[in-house]
Amino acid sequence: KAAWQAGDEDLTCEEVAAYFRTRTEPHVPFAPARDAEHSVSAGQLEEADFALQNKFKGQGSYGYFEVPDPIDWSFNPVGDREWPWQFNRHSAWGALGRAWLATGEDKYADKWVALMRDWVVANPPGTPYSWRTIEAGIRAGGWLRVFFSFLDAPAFTGRDQVTMLNSLAEHAEFLMPAGHFHSGSNWGLIESQGLLTAALFLPEFADADDWRETAWARIQSEIEAQVYADGAQVELTPSYHSGVASMFLNISRLVSEAELDVPAPYIERVERMFEFLMYVCKPDGTYPMLGDSWPGGSRGHLRTGRDSFDRQDMAWLLTDGAEGKPPADISHGFSNSKCPGLRSAWLDEDARWLLFDTAPWGGGHQQPDNLMVILYAFGTTLLPDSGSYLYYGPGRAEHARTNSHSTLTVDNANQNHSAGHLEAWHS
Repeated sequence: KAAWQAGDEDLTCEEVAAYFRTRTEPHVPFAPARDAEHSVSAGQLEEADFALQNKFKGQGSYGYFEVPDPIDWSFNPVGDREWPWQFNRHSAWGALGRAWLATGEDKYADKWVALMRDWVVANPPGTPYSWRTIEAGIRAGGWLRVFFSFLDAPAFTGRDQVTMLNSLAEHAEFLMPAGHFHSGSNWGLIESQGLLTAALFLPEFADADDWRETAWARIQSEIEAQVYADGAQVELTPSYHSGVASMFLNISRLVSEAELDVPAPYIERVERMFEFLMYVCKPDGTYPMLGDSWPGGSRGHLRTGRDSFDRQDMAWLLTDGAEGKPPADISHGFSNSKCPGLRSAWLDEDARWLLFDTAPWGGGHQQPDNLMVILYAFGTTLLPDSGSYLYYGPGRAEHARTNSHSTLTVDNANQNHSAGHLEAWHS
């Protein structure tokens, strides 16, 4: 403070950097331990090495593309709007951080600092291709891990640290207005998680208490707004359901560590979200690709449910019956989400399994597929759902249409998912 009041910006920045290098509270559970050895996966190292060549991923299914130098943050090599949006989530920044921690090679830190400096200048808040609220929420949390990853890198100067911290504060302020909060979908939770993360782990900011109170209030409202009492997330898409369930659970841990109260009904509903995933999975352990889903399996979520909630039925499934006890039901109905799953047996990959989708419209990532049947038997999905395929571009409309699902169509038209109403009654 004295350095700032004296007008010495360089000293101010260096003192800020020294403060964060020696700060011990609050504990940041996702920050890499600075006195430990680190490893980097082959995939993360590949992503970091590609970044050195200005090759990046946007929407992941397209692979890597070389981005023009100087970096064009609006670059869209495939004509899919998701590419620049997801490029600006900065997956490569995390990979560069892990590569630097594991190898100590300054080329990774040098590249990341150059990217960060350029991005902050080129992307003021509100820039359309980089400042959707979902990207702001993702970055508000993801950047903090990157910040702590490079804390001891010589290239990450005090002035750079202040630049990044100021941008994180801009992210929090961008997420505060009610108009930037999208209740009832995964967006609202991602936005609020980013705001909460900035508040909890950057309490030095004058407005951090307001950020925390706003974010935690929104998150508690979202557990009711977007999770049915039977545990299903309203978009009724296993890929998004599992992501939202993991976010709600991780948030509860962060909040508990910050000594904030986590209401029992919140935890109970999160547990039911993991129970939903247990009952909806097919006999081979994979999820039905309802709505905008991508291929995925249940074992990781069963482990999380077992360990977080002492679920003996999940322990039983994970150990092929050696531990725990079987699920209470073989077939299971969902009273709110209305997509009953019928199965002939557990622990049998040749079992017969059928899901009948009579769910209410959940918007977002749902598709017009009501009355659809997904059938699995004898180790094979006989009547599948195509899932997301793409968010945008050629083929998206075709795969999302009603006639691409195993359900009834009328005149080859899409189902109308608007709310029904009674025009007349005769008796």
